[in-house]
Amino acid sequence: MWLCHGISMKKAKNRRWIKRKLFTFQFKDRAARGLLHKKGVYREWFEYAKLAQARGIKVHKDFGNLQKFEFEDWWRDERYGFELFCEKEQTQLVTQVDKAGKLKEGEVLLKINVNSDTDLLKAEMLRILRDLTEHHEYQSTARFQIKTDAKQIKLAKLREARETFALTEKMRRRRAIRRLETRVEQYDRETRSLKHVSRKWLPDHLSLETARRKNGKLKWASASESTAMKEYRDWEASALRKVARHRAFVLKILNSGCFERGEFI
Repeated sequence: MWLCHGISMKKAKNRRWIKRKLFTFQFKDRAARGLLHKKGVYREWFEYAKLAQARGIKVHKDFGNLQKFEFEDWWRDERYGFELFCEKEQTQLVTQVDKAGKLKEGEVLLKINVNSDTDLLKAEMLRILRDLTEHHEYQSTARFQIKTDAKQIKLAKLREARETFALTEKMRRRRAIRRLETRVEQYDRETRSLKHVSRKWLPDHLSLETARRKNGKLKWASASESTAMKEYRDWEASALRKVARHRAFVLKILNSGCFERGEFI
């Protein structure tokens, strides 16, 4: 579920508890810290915020002038990027104590027989930890947080909508749809992994490379020109409707005021 104060890509009917795992990063001369989401999520935050800022929409001052940056430079800058979204450094998660003292919230005291078999100790401690954290969800300590569960964020859809919006801001929509692409995941048998493949919206058999222009009109060099023309026009109408949906989605996010509050999803 992609949320920006009421804006959603997909609404989950029954929200299930999802274990949140940190992705650890470390930059030179900086402590290693974690992120709750993959880097691509924060890239989309940056690109959408940059679009908003370019249109004169206010973005939270802590994010700086995004127009001066490409994402990677902004992400690595010690004032911005990673530092805004990372979790606080966690130290002394486990300590040895000589006697029981006053426990803070979230702390427990375990009594361990160190003369026992190490493997048995590890198994027993893991069991206790599972019981203690079974219904506990990690609470983020980042300055700016993304509330949505990672599995509900559809990066490909967000990217396609944004790229559609950006391109149609630069050129006429009928021209843009012939350049737009969709990125899909495809299984690679050789590497036995998923890879991203770009596919043009325009089917190959309708490509304008197979046609020629005469007196400003499209003309197919084939015996079935009228059929090809009708098929192209039908595809064009469908693609233009898709562009309209993408633009409406992006504009709703940009005009929601969420970037001024330092929010996104």
